[in-house]
Amino acid sequence: AQAACIAELSGWQSSMMQERGLFHDLVPETQYDVDELDPPHDVASSRLLGVGGCGRRVAVLSLVGAAVLLGVVAVRGVLVTRGQPGPLPFGGSPNGFVLEAASPTTPTPQKQAPMQEFYMYRAAAKGALDDFPFGNINTGNMDGVIWYLMNEVVTNYSKGSRCPRKFGISEIHRMRVRSRATPELAAEGMSFGARFAYDFGECMGRCFPDNMCTSNDDCDFHYRKYGFVPGCNRFTDKWPFPNLDTATPGGIWYSLPLSGRCEGVPTGAKDCTWSFEDAGVISLLELESLSHGSDNCCHGHCTNFWVDQYKVGAAGWKVNQALDLFHKKYPSMPRDLEPAPCDFNRVKWYAQDTWQRRDPWG
Repeated sequence: AQAACIAELSGWQSSMMQERGLFHDLVPETQYDVDELDPPHDVASSRLLGVGGCGRRVAVLSLVGAAVLLGVVAVRGVLVTRGQPGPLPFGGSPNGFVLEAASPTTPTPQKQAPMQEFYMYRAAAKGALDDFPFGNINTGNMDGVIWYLMNEVVTNYSKGSRCPRKFGISEIHRMRVRSRATPELAAEGMSFGARFAYDFGECMGRCFPDNMCTSNDDCDFHYRKYGFVPGCNRFTDKWPFPNLDTATPGGIWYSLPLSGRCEGVPTGAKDCTWSFEDAGVISLLELESLSHGSDNCCHGHCTNFWVDQYKVGAAGWKVNQALDLFHKKYPSMPRDLEPAPCDFNRVKWYAQDTWQRRDPWG
């Protein structure tokens, strides 16, 4: 009787594998002794669930789950559990046992992070943004760019006028940026990562005062972990730089990794976290012509536009003059878009900060 039982089960298994076009070695057979198990009355149901009419010995086969019906191969087990009388799956009569096919594991879909849309600004030499793909650079909101201009470009902090201008900078470019956090970053409650410093397209890590930077290793590690996400830092955080109170407390600086740039609406994939559209340009000469004087002179042109660089009120006036000039030149575009909240949390991002700081230019 036992031999006949095994033969019946083997024949059933072979026929089922042939019907589904599966390889026999994908579905190993496991046998269990089950006491007091009567053969189910519905033979079709018992065959599907791996139960023959052999009384005490039952073969329980690893079957392909419901996904087979959809053309997807997903190997699932068949469980034999003692429980309340009830119908067998796919039909059958109650006998004090329920045979259940394990349900397929379906990954929980990750919720897409909200999209941010705002203006970024970039100070550059004329034609410089045409030389390379837009990315692997630092940008800012207007407050952040004005602070940079009046402290590092047209002056050298408290040392007076700077001529020629640093890096030949003569323009402010405006970009309409869309960004979306990756699921990995959004799970940490952030829309932006660390604001890394870029120098000639190379990520230098975070750069602190005296050019002490954490190197490209810092960038690579976190881009692998969270994706190529835009980064930001608020001036009010005084970290990593500027590290002191400024005349533009609303300043924000950003970093834009080129490998995260894509076209259209960013999806939040690790390589599609931001996109941009050109939104106009103004020149420093246009700005400086708004305030005549002799305080700051370069190449025969003098202006008072940059006076009182350390006063909050004067810096705010400069910011508004620049925004007004953009709006005057491009009236069909919004004067400004509210900057996306810089919600970078360094405690979460750097639970352990082990990156050494060194001067890459020293």
